[in-house]
Amino acid sequence: MRRNVCVGVMAVASLLGSGLGSGLAQTAGVTGAAGAKPMFDAVVIKPNHSGTNNTGVDWDKTTFKAENVTLKILMAHAYAIREGLIVGLTGWQLSDRFDINAKVVEASPDALKRLTDEQNMAMLAGMLEDRFALKVHRETKTAAVYELVVAKDGPKMTVNPKEGELDAETGIRRAPPSSMSSSGNELKATDVSMASLAVYLSKQLGRTVIDKTGLTAFYDLKLKWTPEQAASAEDAGPTLVTALQEQLGLKVQAGKGPVETLVVDHVEEPSEN
Repeated sequence: MRRNVCVGVMAVASLLGSGLGSGLAQTAGVTGAAGAKPMFDAVVIKPNHSGTNNTGVDWDKTTFKAENVTLKILMAHAYAIREGLIVGLTGWQLSDRFDINAKVVEASPDALKRLTDEQNMAMLAGMLEDRFALKVHRETKTAAVYELVVAKDGPKMTVNPKEGELDAETGIRRAPPSSMSSSGNELKATDVSMASLAVYLSKQLGRTVIDKTGLTAFYDLKLKWTPEQAASAEDAGPTLVTALQEQLGLKVQAGKGPVETLVVDHVEEPSEN
């Protein structure tokens, strides 16, 4: 399955238990009072009957484009949660696929620059609530997890040189914006927190990964591994778990912990316009 994501990586780990955040400031695409959820100005949804499993998602500050995606895929992006932790979907809600083009039309470049990752997610969640009449709630349960910890020889990552720079406008020392690019079995990340890395590893390992490294800096890193199904070949490289320890100085260990699920209470088929 092809899934391309072109979007700054969010510090999504902190969002997994906090919904979409509160008190979002008025900004691009928002027409109500300050504190209202930001919104896309224009949304087009069309059914996709291609019959393939290939999906594409591209997301920047002004446009969200999705090709041949299911509702579950959209929800995973909007609520920063793995698809396997979304429950309550049945029938067409699992099988139907859509093409979506959502845009912020009326906004100044300065306002767009100030959009936070949380606000981008809130726009997508708002679109699902509006066009799919989606209503959800979160439930937490204790389940098997992986704990991300520092390996014996210590971390092997580079602290981003711009970490903690003063914001030119506010004078506040802020974490740099993160970015993460993943292609197949290779990851490149800039200014990434361990919490965000844990979210990425959760998707790759199919189990919630909880950051217990104690590392608070933001890092630049590269990670390359061999998929499990190809790891038995004589010239195969390391698996993800092995590469994590050899290349980044981190490891995962089994544990028990709180796992949030997203429960669907109501959903309807969307109209195209």
